[in-house]
Amino acid sequence: MTAKDLNLPALPAAGPAVIGDVIRTWTPVENPSPWGLAYTADGDVWVGEGWGDWHMDKYAPTGDYSGVTHSYTWEPYSGPADFTYNVTTGKLWVVDVGGDDCINEVDPD
Repeated sequence: MTAKDLNLPALPAAGPAVIGDVIRTWTPVENPSPWGLAYTADGDVWVGEGWGDWHMDKYAPTGDYSGVTHSYTWEPYSGPADFTYNVTTGKLWVVDVGGDDCINEVDPD
């Protein structure tokens, strides 16, 4: 048996996306030194400001700034690094680099 025998639908003309493919790029206007981002379950994109301005900002997947910003409750020394979204709690986890070197939880609401 081959895949041909499975009667699968044809692949889309552009082909499937694979790990590492760039799907979309945009410049986060409120973050001149962006470092770290996360996607939430409702499709928002959170971008952290990496150097000196202790905040993260919410964008639409298109790159449109929502006007929502959150200041960090701690003082990142070198800036926040990577973000992730916790689907269980609905919170963002932010890795601090060079400050407390901890994973800090932030409520995006």
